[in-house]
Amino acid sequence: MTSPQTDDEALVILVAANSPVLRGLRDVLRDWVAFGLSRPFLWIDESDADVDLLADIVATHVTTHSAARVRLADFLADRHAVGLLRLVPVSVAGAESMTVSQRVAGQTYTGLNGIGAGQISPVHCVLARHGMGGWNPEPTWNGWHTVIVAPEDAWTPQLVATDLTYRHSDQLYTGHVAAGLAGLTGLWIGVGEAPFDKTPVGTLPRPVVARAYLRRLDASGVAAAVRRKLTDVSDGLPRPRHGHAVCEHLRKPDAAAVNVARAVIQKHRGLFATQRVQSQTGPQQLGTLAALRMFLSFVWSAIRRAPWTLVNNARSHTSAALSRRLQNAIFGPGDSQFELVTAGLTADGLPAGAADLARSAEELARRVHTVSAAAEQVVPDAAPFWRDVVSGALTLADGGERSADVPPVMVGGLPGVVPDAGYLAPSPDVAFVLPGQLAAVIGVDRVESHDIWAQDQVADRLGTAGTDLELARAGDAFDTWRRDVGRAYTSEIGRHLARELKTRTAAVADLLKALREVTAEVDNTAPSKEDQFQALRIVGVMVFGLVVIAAAVTSAVKYEWLSLQYTISFAVTLAILWTAWLLYALYQQEQRLFTLLTSRNTAGDRAAAAAGNVGFAVAELQVAAVLYQQYLAWTPVLGRFLLQPFGPVPEPVPPPRLVGPLPRAMGLGIAHPDPEQIAVVTHDLGSVVFDRGWLSSLWANFEADAPRRIGTAGLALRNNTELLYTDEAATATSPLRLWSSTVIADGVKGTAGEALWRDARSQLLRDGLDDLSAKLFGDVEVIGQSGPGGSRLTGTTFLTDLIAAIGEDRAQHFSTSLFEPGAVAYDPHKVGTSIVIGGPGVDTTKTEESTARWLPPAAREQADLDQFVVVVQLTEPVPAEQLRLLAPFASVSTAAEVNEQTSPDTLYPDLGI
Repeated sequence: MTSPQTDDEALVILVAANSPVLRGLRDVLRDWVAFGLSRPFLWIDESDADVDLLADIVATHVTTHSAARVRLADFLADRHAVGLLRLVPVSVAGAESMTVSQRVAGQTYTGLNGIGAGQISPVHCVLARHGMGGWNPEPTWNGWHTVIVAPEDAWTPQLVATDLTYRHSDQLYTGHVAAGLAGLTGLWIGVGEAPFDKTPVGTLPRPVVARAYLRRLDASGVAAAVRRKLTDVSDGLPRPRHGHAVCEHLRKPDAAAVNVARAVIQKHRGLFATQRVQSQTGPQQLGTLAALRMFLSFVWSAIRRAPWTLVNNARSHTSAALSRRLQNAIFGPGDSQFELVTAGLTADGLPAGAADLARSAEELARRVHTVSAAAEQVVPDAAPFWRDVVSGALTLADGGERSADVPPVMVGGLPGVVPDAGYLAPSPDVAFVLPGQLAAVIGVDRVESHDIWAQDQVADRLGTAGTDLELARAGDAFDTWRRDVGRAYTSEIGRHLARELKTRTAAVADLLKALREVTAEVDNTAPSKEDQFQALRIVGVMVFGLVVIAAAVTSAVKYEWLSLQYTISFAVTLAILWTAWLLYALYQQEQRLFTLLTSRNTAGDRAAAAAGNVGFAVAELQVAAVLYQQYLAWTPVLGRFLLQPFGPVPEPVPPPRLVGPLPRAMGLGIAHPDPEQIAVVTHDLGSVVFDRGWLSSLWANFEADAPRRIGTAGLALRNNTELLYTDEAATATSPLRLWSSTVIADGVKGTAGEALWRDARSQLLRDGLDDLSAKLFGDVEVIGQSGPGGSRLTGTTFLTDLIAAIGEDRAQHFSTSLFEPGAVAYDPHKVGTSIVIGGPGVDTTKTEESTARWLPPAAREQADLDQFVVVVQLTEPVPAEQLRLLAPFASVSTAAEVNEQTSPDTLYPDLGI
C-alpha cells in the first residue's frame, strides 16, 4: 500500500515534549507507518533539541522498516531536493501538562531557516483532554500556527461525539490524538497539501480548535478482480469500439485469416521472387567468303599443327597409361577418394578438373538437402515482412488501421475481428506428442504447433503406416490436431514458407542434376583425338599423292615415256582429280568436326547457365531457410502474446489489519469484490477502453521489454528493437531466439498491460466517488470498530457519507466541553472551515457555494482503486481564555524543569516490526 518517501515530498518534523502521552503517540504513529497508513517522519525529543547548534540536534527517522537515529542537519543535507518542512512542536495540556519550550522550538525553527532547508510551515499542536475545570495559560506563540486537537471522537461530524476524558483509557486517547495529528500535518499516505501549508504565519493570532476524520478504503482486491476480468481473453478477444458502434465478429475467421496472410505475402512478393538465366547459343550467320576463309583456316591449322599433334597424341597415351597403372598400384583398382594426375591427365585420359564441377555439385546437393544453406549467402532484409506479419495478426484481433496493403476485413461496413486468439496464432503449449513407436522411428517425440515443416514430415510418415492400428489411431489424432492449429493466421504464413522451402530445395536438386548431365554432355561432345588425327592423315595423304604424281611426271619426261605435252596434260589432270577427291574428304571431316564443336559450345553455354542457376537457386533456398527459421521464432512469441496480451494480473497485497479498537473518526475499510458487479462494470468499461488498434500500445510495451528479459544478449536492442526483426535466428544464442524461448517459458511479463489499466482506471474514476462506490464498493469490511451500521457497510456509506455530513447543521459545532460555559453563547465552538482532501476518485472541483475547501491528493500515480478521504474542521481563532485546557490546579512545565530524561538507547522498544 505504501511507497518510499521521495525527496520532494513534504517532510514532517515532530518536536515532542517529555510526556508519557507523547511517547505512546510516537509508538502509534510508528505502527501506522509500518502498516503503510502514514508517511515516514522525523521525531525529535525536546531534550535532544535543547542545544545551541542545529548540527547537534539528533532525530529519529521513522520509516516502514526502521527507526534510525540521525543528525538532523546531515539528514537534510542528504536529501537531493528540498521541499516543504512541516515543523510541528507537540505539547500536552491536561492533568499532566507538558508544553514544548518556546525557546527550543524557536531555536529549531531559526536553525532550519538559517541553513535554507526549504519552506517551513510552523504549526504548534496542543493535545487536550476534557478535564474537570479550566485554567487559562497562553498557548499562542508569535510566528506559529497554534492548533488545539479537540478530544472528541465520532464517526462523522453530524453524529454525537464521545468526549474523551480521564476516565477513558490512554490507548483510546492516544490513538485519537495520533489520528488528529496525522490529519493536521499531512502524514496520511496520499495526502499532498496539508491544511496549514499555504496559510501565512500571523494570519491566525489566536489558537484554533481542530478535529480530523479519515476514511481509507483498501480496494486492491476489487481492482485486481476488475483488471483480471477486463483482461481475461479465455472467453474470446474483446470487440473494440468503432465510433459509436463496436466491431463485428468475423463470420468466417479462418478464411479471413488466410486472406490477410496472403495479402501480407503479396505485399512482399519480391522476397519470394526467383531468378533464372537461359542459354544464349544460336546459329551464327556467315557469308560465302567468311565460310571459305574458315575452311581454309581449318586446313592451314591442321597442316601447321600436324607435327605437334602427333607428338602430343603419343605423350597423352603414355601419360594416361602411366596414371592408370600408378592409380591401380597405389590406391587399388576400385573407387578411391584420390585421383592420380600425370602430365595433367587422369587415369581416364581426361584433363584434371573436368569432373570438379560435378563433384562440387554433389557436395552442394548433400548440404542443401539438410535445409541449411551456406552462411556466406546474402539474405535480403526481411524486417518489413515480419513487421507486417505482426501487424496483420494485430489487425485481425483489434480491427486497427496499420497498412493500406493489409486493411481490416470488413463486415457490413464495420471492421471485423476474430472471436478468439486461436485464429491468429496457435498456443505454444499445444504441441502434439508422438506415440513411443512413431517417436522412435522418426527420432522426435513431439511436434510443435507452429512447425509446418515437421508436421509435413510426420504426416508423410503416418501416411505410410499401412495396417498398423496404433499408427493409424495416431494419424487420426494428428490430423484432428493439425486442422485445429492450422486454422491460425500464422499457420498460413508458415505453410507458404514451408512450401517455398520445399520447392526451392527440389529446385536446387533438379538444377544440380541438370548441371551434372550438361557437364557430361560437354565432355562427350569434345572432338576426339582420332577425329583430329584423321584430318591430319587426309592432309598427309594429299601431300604424299602430289609428291608421287610429281615423281611420275618427272620420270616420264626423263625417259620419254610419253610426249611432253601428253605427260604434262596427264599429270595436271591427275593432280587436280587427286586434290579434289582429298579436299572433298577433308571437307567431310571438317563438317564432322564443326558439328562436334557446335554441339560442345552449345552444351558449354547450357552448362554455364545451369551453373549460374544453381547459384541463384542456392541463394533463394538460403532466403527461404532463414525466413522459416525466423518464422519458428516469431510464431510462438505472437501466440503467447495474443493469448495473454496484458500479462499477468498482479495479485493484491493483503491489506493491513490492525489489531485492537481504532478511534471512531479513523475508518479503515476493505472492499470485497462482487462478481456480478464486476461483470457489469467490466462489460461497460470494455466498450470504452478497447478502441480500434488497442493492441498497438500493448505490443510496443511488450517489444520494448525484450532487452530486459534476455539480459546481456539484449544490450544491443536497448535503443533499437528493430534488430529483432532483422535477426536471422541462425543460432540458439541470437537475441530473437533467446527472446522467443523466454516468452515461451515465462509468458508475457513486464508492464505490457499497465497502459491499458491506467486508461481503464481513469475511466472508472471519471464519474466520481459516488458512482464508483455504487458500482464496485458494495461490501466494505470495517476494521477496528463496528461503525454505526456494524462491521459491514456499503461503499457509499463508508466513503461519501463523511463528505455529505459536512453540510449538515449538526456538523457545524464542536463539543462545548472544551470551551468555557460563559463563552459558548458567542459561538467560539462553531466550525469556521472544513477542509477535504480526497483520493483519486474524490471530486475536488466543487462549486464555490460549498463551505468546504477542497485540496487535491498527492500527484503520485496510484496503481489501483484505493480511496481515502481526510476531513479537517477548524474553528475561527478563539481567545485563549475561552478554552478549558487544564485540569484544576495543574501547572505548565517545560523540559528544562523535568529531572527525568529519556535515554536515546531506550527510545523504542522492540515492537517486532
